[in-house]
Amino acid sequence: MFFKIIWNEFVKEIFCAWGYKINWIGELITLALFFMFLSNMTYEHQNKGIEYCIWFYSVLVTGEIGNKLSSEMKNGTLEQVYLSIFPTWFLFFVKIISSTVKSMLIVFVLLIFMYVLGFVDTNYFCFFKLFFLLILITPCLFGISFVFGGLTLVFRDISWLTNLFNNYSIFLSGIFVPLDKIPAWMHVLVYNNIVYVGVGILREEQNLIICMRLIFYCFLIFLFGLIFFIYCQNKVKTNGTLGYY
Repeated sequence: MFFKIIWNEFVKEIFCAWGYKINWIGELITLALFFMFLSNMTYEHQNKGIEYCIWFYSVLVTGEIGNKLSSEMKNGTLEQVYLSIFPTWFLFFVKIISSTVKSMLIVFVLLIFMYVLGFVDTNYFCFFKLFFLLILITPCLFGISFVFGGLTLVFRDISWLTNLFNNYSIFLSGIFVPLDKIPAWMHVLVYNNIVYVGVGILREEQNLIICMRLIFYCFLIFLFGLIFFIYCQNKVKTNGTLGYY
């Protein structure tokens, strides 16, 4: 049953994405232009294009639950989601798994697109390494997505927060801006940036112990995000504001 639900959600995600293929093509072109602009304004180093794809993947996954909840609220159909026999957190967990597969496909299309344009000089090993890395950081991104989902239930619109998080993820990751000259008080923000950790592993600056710590860290973030989402859900139910927009 679980895998059947995941498969159905995956097929739904693919059909929805294909229905907006022109929008996705425009999005990929915009991302490539944004990368070109930042690359010309910042320092050069190897694998910058691949690291940029890690950031874009984090953007897609972390915003997934909040975006779906906001869409359901706007359409006035959120209450129907809560009529399901399955717990709501389970439904969104399934949705985010299927969306993650779609996000990986989009990221690899972006990577190939940038490779064709000459922004990425890589080989098959780098593709497999990137895929492994995305799998490694996905639980943490799930947890962040659940946190954004919970905040969306309470505050309705948190687009400003997701934009702030996306900017934080890219500019404090070491992809475009060197981090050796940042103020000391910002180091804690850098070290807790999942994109920064992923970039470090891709550059082989992190050893096996760091990777094991990352797995434990991702599990904690996922668990915290899930608990936080359930707490926010119960809060809006108690206040009688579920589905209000």
